[in-house]
Amino acid sequence: MSSRLRIVHAATFVHPDRTGGAERVVADLAAGQAELGHDVTVISCAATGAPNHEARRGFTHVRCPLDPALRGLAFLRAVRTSIRAAVLRQPAFDVLHTHQIASAAAAQSACRARHRAARRVHSFYAPYADESAVERGASWTQTVRAGVSRWLDRRTLARADTILVLSEFSRGQVAALAPRCLSRVHEVHPGVDTTRFFTDSRAAAEQRMRVPQGARLVVSVRRLVKRMGLDAGIDAFAAVAHEDARARYWIAGDGPERDALERRVRELGLEGRVRLLGRVAEDDLPDLLRAAHVFLLPTRALEGFGMATLEALACGTGVVATDAGASPAVLARLAPEFTPVPCDAAALARALRERLADPARTDAIAARAARTIAREHSLRAAAKSVDDAIQASRRPA
Repeated sequence: MSSRLRIVHAATFVHPDRTGGAERVVADLAAGQAELGHDVTVISCAATGAPNHEARRGFTHVRCPLDPALRGLAFLRAVRTSIRAAVLRQPAFDVLHTHQIASAAAAQSACRARHRAARRVHSFYAPYADESAVERGASWTQTVRAGVSRWLDRRTLARADTILVLSEFSRGQVAALAPRCLSRVHEVHPGVDTTRFFTDSRAAAEQRMRVPQGARLVVSVRRLVKRMGLDAGIDAFAAVAHEDARARYWIAGDGPERDALERRVRELGLEGRVRLLGRVAEDDLPDLLRAAHVFLLPTRALEGFGMATLEALACGTGVVATDAGASPAVLARLAPEFTPVPCDAAALARALRERLADPARTDAIAARAARTIAREHSLRAAAKSVDDAIQASRRPA
């Protein structure tokens, strides 16, 4: 598919309006496709006040205003109505690429109504029902929500001509949800914006991020939810911190677990050693990763790929990750010496000690991974892989 295409992405939320991995993948893919010469529009929801139309990174971003207070069925209805109307308003396009399920079914429906000739592509990142169960428990309300979510997932997968996953782990999740769709599944690894995430001077990054002189910094960039395992990360750091007065742990991100994590920091007597930074400005994120001696990904479950791991390695920073989801496969390919460990404070502490004890070796492994990422995970390379996957797949019978 080398000719210029008109591509419309439909997603519930997109980076930078939301900072999750999937949201970043959408924006980065759109930028990569624009770099290839395609005409790309991204449709998503955003809080009122954001620009309704914005040209950035080579693509057009169309935002549908959404009341941030909406929850549950009211949220789904609002997303469905806004996204469907926005897709119907689009002039003719060649490819509809859907993402999160709250918006995907509505976009596919609009495409079938008005743009029947368009190719329907769907990126499957993770079953929301499983993620929600880990984070919210198994209440009656959650059981109902999970049933609706699985129905939407299956319906969206069934309507797609091409299904994209980021990892073999996610392919397995598709197999569990909709085994008849497996013939249309293609594994396509995400790209990294290597104009932003690249190796550079750690000392300069430390200075810009105001890291205390002589500190050995551990960093996590995560949503503050239970599934991300940051409580285990703090407990692991505590064991290291009691042995090394230079160690510091900075956690970037926001979420419902912030109060609980702050309490745990106080209980462990780590005030001043552990900082919860909140949401870090986009311009500062690469420097935060470069300033770190180790990037810590203590995910408890369902790591669909680990964009933050890729970005940290691209900056030349060593990684400690758990063996959840796709992380073992990602590290086996890029940095096999960084063996994943269970989401257990003792195991994470041992891995942190190992990385910090031999910084020259850690940095050398990460630098080699950064070269591989620059060569194989550019935005352009990821977009080309998506083009190839669409070309290779056939419409469902």
